[in-house]
Amino acid sequence: MRFQKYGRTYQLRIESADDLNALLGMDETLWVATSAPVASFRCDPKLLAILDTDANGRICSDDLKAAIRWLLARLADPSQLAAGVDWLPLAAIKADTPEGKALVDSARYVLAAVPDASDERISLPQVRGFLATIQARPVNGDGVISPEATTDPALAAFIRDAANCTGGTLDLSGKKGVTEAQINSFLAAIPAYLAWR
Repeated sequence: MRFQKYGRTYQLRIESADDLNALLGMDETLWVATSAPVASFRCDPKLLAILDTDANGRICSDDLKAAIRWLLARLADPSQLAAGVDWLPLAAIKADTPEGKALVDSARYVLAAVPDASDERISLPQVRGFLATIQARPVNGDGVISPEATTDPALAAFIRDAANCTGGTLDLSGKKGVTEAQINSFLAAIPAYLAWR
């Protein structure tokens, strides 16, 4: 771990997984900042959303430390982190833990759906492409059923009516549908509506 002078201050240069690990024990008085607004970072917005665990619009030192602990606990070989590539060998994941096994299994599931993919490594573009494909499906596992999820016109009309009466919920693809709770609420309101009519 080494510090380098930038302008008037010395800042830590994180160049390896060992540096990340050392950061966990470093006195926070040596940090340039212990909290900063999410908008002040120039990096992947999805990463920032993951780091901002409490969604308060700020990334704090505790958020970074939690992410580092999570990452290092799941990698058998963290040396790949310093390579500057957007892919990870599956062998670098600790597959002997339940969390690591779940990650490897998930990676293999994604790779099976990607044409001409290597079964030895997974990349960020592959994961994002897979997620985009899943999210565009009418049945995508998000807990929201849209009218497009069925070929039955009567059932599609029922889903539309339930969504219109309960306010509905947007699914991952941005289509309006209903959750189980909204369907139950809609069904519970039908007898009262019929009695009123």
